[in-house]
Amino acid sequence: MSTAIRLGRIRGVEVIVDAPVFVVAVVLGWLQYLALLSSYDIASVATILGLALAVLYVASLLLHESLHTIVAANRGLHPRRIRLLVFGGYSMIDHRDSTPSDEFWVAMAGPLASVAAGGLLWVLALVAGGHEPTADTMRFLGSINLLIAAFNLLPGLPLDGGRALRALLWRSTGDRIRATQLATAAGKALGWGVAGIGLLVLISGTDPAGLILMLLGWFLYRSAIAAGRREELIARAEGATAREVMRATPDAVPGTMRVAEVTELFQVGPNLRALPVAVDGRVTGILGQAEVDGLAPARLELGRAASVMSPIGPEDIIDADTPIDDVIARRSSASRWVVVDDGVVVGMIEAEDLEALGP
Repeated sequence: MSTAIRLGRIRGVEVIVDAPVFVVAVVLGWLQYLALLSSYDIASVATILGLALAVLYVASLLLHESLHTIVAANRGLHPRRIRLLVFGGYSMIDHRDSTPSDEFWVAMAGPLASVAAGGLLWVLALVAGGHEPTADTMRFLGSINLLIAAFNLLPGLPLDGGRALRALLWRSTGDRIRATQLATAAGKALGWGVAGIGLLVLISGTDPAGLILMLLGWFLYRSAIAAGRREELIARAEGATAREVMRATPDAVPGTMRVAEVTELFQVGPNLRALPVAVDGRVTGILGQAEVDGLAPARLELGRAASVMSPIGPEDIIDADTPIDDVIARRSSASRWVVVDDGVVVGMIEAEDLEALGP
C-alpha cells in the first residue's frame, strides 16, 4: 500500500509527500512544544511555535527539492515530479540531454538551499533574540536544515552527494553507466560504514543512537542498490518510450470471463503473462500468474477474472508515449503497468520488460 500523498503541482511539477514526513513533522513540533513549555511555561506561545516548526519543516524539505527542479529547468532540463522524504527527497528530472556539469549543479542545488536556509534562520534567531521562544525555534529549525544539507552531501547514491560524485566520475571517465556503478558502490560502502559505526556505539554502551545508525546504514545500503539499478536502466533507455518497451497485449480481458477461459486463451508456456482486466468498460485490475497461483481448482474453473485480479489505480495506467525513465523512476518490486494509446489498451510493462533494457 502506497504511503504517498499528492499535494498538487508547482509550475507544472507534481509534488508528492511520503506520509512519514508528516509524522516526523508532528514529532518535531511536539518536541519543540515540550521544550518551550518547560523553559518558558507559556502554553499558547509553545503551541503556536510548535505548529510553526512542524509546517516549516515540511517547507524546508520542499525548498530543498524545489531548488533541484529550478536549477534543472534553468539548464534546459525538464523536471516532472518532486517526492519529499524524511531527510530530503528526490526530484524526477528528464536527464536525457544533460551533461556532467548539469547533473553536478542540479545535485548541489538542494544542499546549498538547505545551508542557506539554515544560515538565514540562525541570523534571524539573533535578530529575534529579544523573544527567546521564537529565537529557540529558529535555531532548532536552522539546525534541522543544516542537518538535511549535511546528510544529503554524503558521497554515495542515492544522496545528492552521490549524484554530484557520479557527475564528477562521469566527466572524468566519459562513461555515465560506469560512473553510476562507482557511485552506487560508494553508496553501499557508506551504508555499511554508518551501520558499522552504529554497531560500535552499541557495543561500547547502551546508547540507542547505535541502533538508529545501524538502521540508517541498512537503509542507505538498500537505497544505493535500488537507485543504482534504476539509474543504470535510465541511462540505457536512451530516450525510449513505453511503446518501445511494452509487451503488446489484446484489449482488456472482461471481468466476467472465467479464469479458466483466460488461461486457456492467453497462457504461454507454463505461465500466464499479466493482462489488464476491464470492469464496466474501465480497466481496474491486472490478472497474471501471480493471481492464478494458489487458486483452488474450483475457483480456477468457475471464478471470474474480476474476483481474482489485483486492483490498480490511475497511476498504474500510462500513455504509450510516456518516457520509459518516468516509468523506471516510479518502479517498485511488484510494479506492472497497463499501456494505453488514445484510451485503448495496447500493452503491458512488467519488471522483466524493464530488466531487458540492461546489457
